[in-house]
Amino acid sequence: MPASACQYTFFGTSASMGIPSIGCNCAVCTSCEKKNKRTRPAGLLEVANKKFLLDVGPDIRAQCLEHKLEDIDGLILTHTHYDHVAGIDELRAISFRKKAPIPLLASQSSINDIKSKMSYLFEPKSHRADIFSCQVIENNMQSVEFCGVNFSCIFYSQLGMPVVGYKVGDFAFVTDIKNHDKGIYESLKGVRTLVLSAIDFTPTRAHISIDEAMDIAKKSNAERLILTHIGHELEHMSTTEKLPENVELAYDGMVVTFDPKA
Repeated sequence: MPASACQYTFFGTSASMGIPSIGCNCAVCTSCEKKNKRTRPAGLLEVANKKFLLDVGPDIRAQCLEHKLEDIDGLILTHTHYDHVAGIDELRAISFRKKAPIPLLASQSSINDIKSKMSYLFEPKSHRADIFSCQVIENNMQSVEFCGVNFSCIFYSQLGMPVVGYKVGDFAFVTDIKNHDKGIYESLKGVRTLVLSAIDFTPTRAHISIDEAMDIAKKSNAERLILTHIGHELEHMSTTEKLPENVELAYDGMVVTFDPKA
């Protein structure tokens, strides 16, 4: 990929239980439509000839194998809810082969949480080397350089947990958003392609609705809105027909290109 190009590949686009979910016989979970088959959250961001995993849900091993991803330059975390970090242990395979720790970008609270649950990933005595080397996003840090790439940080929360969204060029990824202040619109200024999470047309205690996502996109002047973290309440094809032209449902394997220098 040329250094001037930038793209994001959606590895997983489901809500926390995946689609189909265990024991569910609803129309979406039993559908033969490929775009209704959704794995848990993860994606690959490629920019400036660097490859970053953005979150690592419990399906990350199968996702990496499917997309033939053998190496990464870094891991970026939004927060530490299970469906976004449960696959982090799988990245040992990459670290072992590289014989070097994988750079990890996350908030201090996320790093503390991961270390408390999986301390062995950060202890040289466990593996002869750390699996990860951490770079901390301080509270209210507006931008950060990670592995030579500049990211703008977007702060909000979900169920009391701090979450960090990321903007690079004219692309922004803002998942698991529920509570935010008006400053988010300024943070999203200049974004053309905005990824937001929205499980359904109806809001839940943990997620905004599709209408609320469209309102954020409108107030941010984003030209294109892509919805992810989809629940089995939404059938891909019929939901797509109900959405405005500039609003789309993501699907596993979807690739979005954008300008990293905007």
